[in-house]
Amino acid sequence: MEDFFLSQIITSKEVQAALELAMPSLKAVECKISKGEDYPTHFDIDSNTHILYEIETESDSIPLFTSRLRLYNTPSANCDERQLWLAQMLSSKYQINVLVTFTHPDNPTNPFYNIVFQDGQSYLADDVETEFGCLDTKPVRVIGPYSLPVYNFDSFGKFIGAS
Repeated sequence: MEDFFLSQIITSKEVQAALELAMPSLKAVECKISKGEDYPTHFDIDSNTHILYEIETESDSIPLFTSRLRLYNTPSANCDERQLWLAQMLSSKYQINVLVTFTHPDNPTNPFYNIVFQDGQSYLADDVETEFGCLDTKPVRVIGPYSLPVYNFDSFGKFIGAS
């Protein structure tokens, strides 16, 4: 599963178009799993060519990030890299800020690191003082620019490599 916090709401059609542009061999289907709904009838859970996405605009929001996008049924390997790759693409394509969790290679046990993409540029951030889902919490603190490798994926969302 990949999880993204977005600074602005984007429509279901925009999400579907972006996912199918990034991974054209996959069919992206909207769902509402967190609201207790069943899988959509046109989604085949056994197919490796169907992925689900869910957009939330209320719960788990944090200051400056008003909605959340979740992806399900993506390939299980390299989820962290795919999450970063897709977050950067969404940020660039829709000119929004996108936050994703991040494991810092120099401090892999610290759970408070994030990457924030602003217009496709990556910044290291921390959420040590941020309580997700709490209205009166402090915003995520952007530490500064942070270079990431360029990740490459095939049309099925499978990792090819990094440069």
